[in-house]
Order: sequence, then C-alpha cells, then structure tokens
Amino acid sequence: MKREVQYLLEIIKYILNKTKGELMVPAKDMDWGQLIQLAKAHSILNFVYYGVDCMSLEHRPDDVQCRVMEQGLISSVVRDYHQLEGAKELLDAFEEAEVYALAVKGICTKYHYPATDLRTMGDIDILYQPQQDVTVKKVMKQLGYEECVEGRQHDSYFRKPYLAVEMHRDLVEADSRYNSYYETIWERLTPKANCQYVQEMSLEDEYIYTLVHLARHFQDGGIGIRFVIDVYVYNHLKDVDWQYVEVELKKLQLWEFYENLSKLAEWWFGEKIPSQADKELLDKLATYIIANGTFGTQKNAAAVSVAKTGRVRFLWKAIFPDLKNMRSMFVWLNKWPILLPYAWVLRGVRSVKSRRSNIKSQIEKYKNGDEEYGKELQRFFETCGL
Repeated sequence: MKREVQYLLEIIKYILNKTKGELMVPAKDMDWGQLIQLAKAHSILNFVYYGVDCMSLEHRPDDVQCRVMEQGLISSVVRDYHQLEGAKELLDAFEEAEVYALAVKGICTKYHYPATDLRTMGDIDILYQPQQDVTVKKVMKQLGYEECVEGRQHDSYFRKPYLAVEMHRDLVEADSRYNSYYETIWERLTPKANCQYVQEMSLEDEYIYTLVHLARHFQDGGIGIRFVIDVYVYNHLKDVDWQYVEVELKKLQLWEFYENLSKLAEWWFGEKIPSQADKELLDKLATYIIANGTFGTQKNAAAVSVAKTGRVRFLWKAIFPDLKNMRSMFVWLNKWPILLPYAWVLRGVRSVKSRRSNIKSQIEKYKNGDEEYGKELQRFFETCGL
C-alpha cells in the first residue's frame, strides 16, 4: 500500500477516534498533492483538513495545498448546512401535505459521524409511496425544485445552488435480489417524533439498508473509502441490537460480506490486525476499494453489466425493461399491464428529453464492457461474500 494511502487512512483513524493517542507525524517527503487528490476522489477531504489542523506547523503541507483543503472545507460545510436544512424543509412539507415519507442513506448516516460535514453526500434521498406521486410533484414544485430526470426507481430534482434530491418509489430496484425483503417496508416503519406521515427506520434497519445499498454499489462499479468509514461508524454505535442485525443479514445472504467489510474497517480505523488467513482477501478488498473513488469506476460497471447478461441481452433490457421494472415508473401498469409497449414508448420520449447523459452511459457500457474482466470481478465478489 502506498505511503500516501496509508497516511490518509491514519488521518481518518485519528479523526474517528480522537480520544485515543496522537496523530502520527507524516513523512518529510510526503506527496501531499497526491494524498489530497485521493481524498477528493473518495469525497473525504474534510478528514484531511481536520487532521492537518491538529499538526504542528512544521509538519503541515505547503500554503497552496492548505488553501485547496480550506476551500474544499468551506464548500462542503456550506453544502452540508443547506442539505440538512433542505431535508428538514422537505420532510416538514411532506408532513403538512400528508405524504408518507422516509429519509434514507447519507442524510441519516451523517448524523452518526463526529461532525456531519465529514460524511459528504450528493443527494438527499427520500422514499415515498408511488400512489402519492402527484402530491409529491406538487410539493417539490412549491418548494422551488425543478424535476430533472424521471427514472424507473426514482425521480431527480434540483434547486439552485446546492440541493439535489432523489425521490424514491422503491428502496431497491425491481429486479434486485433484495426486492422481496423491502416489499413490506412501510409496515416496519414508525412515525418520527411529533409526526404522523414522516417515518423512520429503527437504527438496526437503517444500518441493514446501508449495507444493502453498499452491496449494490460494490457489485456495480465499486465502493470507495467512504463506505468503509460508514461500516466502522455504524459498528461502533451504542444501543444496537446486533443479534437482530445478524439474523437479518443472514436472511439477505449478506453476513459474510458484512464480516469481511467489518474486518477491513477495523484494520484501517480500529485496533484489530487481521489474521494471516484473512489478510490475502482483505489486501485484495483494500486494493479494489482504494482504486475505485467514491462510487467505483465506469470500467467496472460496464464489465459487470456485460458479464451478467451478454451484450445483446444487456442492450435489450436497457431499451425494453420488463413489466416489473416499468411498474416502478408507471404505477398505472399495475392496473393495465397490457399497455407495457405504450409505456416503453413514453419512457423513450422522456429519456430523450431529460436523460441523454444516462443513455450515453448505457451505450458506453454496451460498447466498452470487458466481459472476461467482468467475470473475474464476479468471482471476486463471490469470494467477498456476495
């Protein structure tokens, strides 16, 4: 593992466990530019800023690099503030409009970090019930959001200058292996304090969904260091019913994957050195994650997609999703499934208008996917427990 990577992990470890010891002094010839670029690629630059802030002046990077980190910190702190306030505004509006809503992913996870700005995120993710689609669109418009993309699983909205929101009709894709587990999710939620319509998961279910979401990214392009930090942070929370978590993860066939990620998280940020039996896999896992950036690489995503279905079938599924997938986007297909061909045409028209970059991405996957490399990745995923 390169020196800059190791020191980045040391900084993260120090910030996550600030009460334990002091931050290791960096090497005199540390390539701070490389370390900062790596942190930016994994959306964890704030960790580096706070780590450097704890150093004596003689050990810090030069003024140029310090300004880069300071500018990044200011930008992300402002974004974090707007996202927290924006999420509250959205949920308050949904409560008033009697829309059942559930905040998920980063907007929940960031509250478990030592500081919310340490857990960056791109979008505010909210689940709602598809039959309330008209009301949701009305609320979003009233709050000044523009609908950018209407997708199968979620619709994307944006409000200048900072707020991107994904309104999800389902927690997982219609063809996901975890779909049946989340079909009854609304029955397992409870209203938030002083609310009737805005819901919340238990801490255990929140973490389980985090791992389900993580597993999906892991197999579709890859995950970055930030997701491993999530695992470490959740694993060190108090008042978690770990027996329940274990039972549910075994139902989902995610227990082995969870154990491997937890071992990596403890190796990087905790005090546990892996056994010799684990080290070979964890080294491979670490290499894969560090090379990925925040959400993996297009090369990985393309290879896995083509390896799963073959090029022709992949393209066919991309153009003509099955009824199960299309129902997520067009609720009326539940009543009139015979109109599936019409739904394909309608989706195509909408895609040309609002999803051109997504279409380009799908074509690139079709053209550039390395099937043999994809099969190699699939074997690696199986070794990791997926």
